[in-house]
Amino acid sequence: MRAVRATALCVLVAGCRMVGTETHYGVSDNDMSFGEVSFVLAGEDETTVQGVPFLVVGKGTLPERYGSDISYQRLSLGEKVRLPIKVAGGSVIFYIEAGGMISYYESDAIGEPFEPEIVAGAGAQIDLGKKWSLDLGARARRPMGNGDDHEKPEHAPDGTEPEFFLGVRKDF
Repeated sequence: MRAVRATALCVLVAGCRMVGTETHYGVSDNDMSFGEVSFVLAGEDETTVQGVPFLVVGKGTLPERYGSDISYQRLSLGEKVRLPIKVAGGSVIFYIEAGGMISYYESDAIGEPFEPEIVAGAGAQIDLGKKWSLDLGARARRPMGNGDDHEKPEHAPDGTEPEFFLGVRKDF
């Protein structure tokens, strides 16, 4: 419900409208797999900067220093800013994006579960017709709070982690 309210507020305040939705499946270090749902917001000109609020749910295995075969679950809520670049008459869109999120890591081995993180990456959307696109890309995720290069393994996994994703986008 909070995500719906935040999205509605963003649309009202920024004068944006929702131009599409995206769903992704991704993988990262530490055997993490995740699903992501995003809402693409834009002004009248969709080729300018876009706002992308998103929700991520994932599961992985903590690094060895936490113990042997300890799993965790992740829930993240955030916002990205995206710059789309249309090529090939608009049938391919390359984009760069950056943003932030707050993540909650669930595991008995993690004493401080909340972690602010930043993300930056690039991707491509390939038009499949009827306003559907294939979306693939890569990004880097970095913790910025207590999990940032900590001495003890009591926080979320530290350091910059690569994430790779594949999904679909539906435009309206």
